[in-house]
Amino acid sequence: MTQENLSKEHPVRSIGELLRVVATRQIRELGEGEYQRGDWHTVLKSKPPKGIQWDYPWGVTLYGLLRVSEILDDKNLEAFVLEHNRIAADQFAYLRWQRDTFGQYTNPAGMEELIRECLATQIASNKSLPLFVVKCLPS
Repeated sequence: MTQENLSKEHPVRSIGELLRVVATRQIRELGEGEYQRGDWHTVLKSKPPKGIQWDYPWGVTLYGLLRVSEILDDKNLEAFVLEHNRIAADQFAYLRWQRDTFGQYTNPAGMEELIRECLATQIASNKSLPLFVVKCLPS
């Protein structure tokens, strides 16, 4: 492939344009879960949230989206991260309620790593918890 053909197929873009393209491809549909309380049978019928994930690579991606939102002054990217983390915190609170009430939880929706990290952190020191987890803890 010649340089000329390469340029036609892949036009030169600015760094900002590349950041926007890569960041925008990370956006996914998010949706609220159902956080029904009651007996275990009721809990099992609850719908998990959509598009929520919590693991190291996704956390790095979310942080990157925040940084790109600052660089490009793109409030949509920031809004996506904040909405994701709000739904994740709600789901975490619900899973914690399940664990405290029934000794188990269901429909973790990619939250297993967050649960492990938070519980390990609580056991180790009960301080320096991430802000989105603080609202999940008992007063």
